[in-house]
Amino acid sequence: MPLSIFGSAPFAKPVDEVQSIGLREGSDLLEVVKKVKPHVLVGLSGVGGIFNEQVLKAMRDLDSPKPAIFAMSNPTDNAECTAADAFMHAGENIVFGSVSPFQNVDLGNGKVGYVNQANNMYLFPGYVFILCYLLLLICYILFNIIWLLRTVIYRLNMIISTYQPHIIIAHVLIFINSLRAAYD
Repeated sequence: MPLSIFGSAPFAKPVDEVQSIGLREGSDLLEVVKKVKPHVLVGLSGVGGIFNEQVLKAMRDLDSPKPAIFAMSNPTDNAECTAADAFMHAGENIVFGSVSPFQNVDLGNGKVGYVNQANNMYLFPGYVFILCYLLLLICYILFNIIWLLRTVIYRLNMIISTYQPHIIIAHVLIFINSLRAAYD
């Protein structure tokens, strides 16, 4: 699929631009972090420990005032790093979030490294809102289509002057009216 489908096209770089900063196909994560200098590191790989000590220290050494590290893989064994490792190697000023239930980290001197439970409901609320809205919109459209069909069937029945509707039409009307009653 083209990158533009996922909305990442503005962030995708042409191959020659990537090569100009010293990266090549197959570059390891440490090399990418050092050259790209991201402010956010999102782990969706399912490879436990891929945010190792060197990668986390590279995040600490960047110019970001508050780097964010999200170890989003589940179960806990597959998380890209633990909360303790993230705070120990990337520093005290990070934002750490994970899907796995890590405990807050005691940083010493009365300071605590807070772990954010970043599951889908909290991390992607916009997507949840959009999906709920679309579901309501679909229900509204279907209700109106069913109501329209009921009206058309009723009027057709009146046009052909059948005072005793055919049994199938009766069943459809009963079904449509029960749906209408459920939504009213």
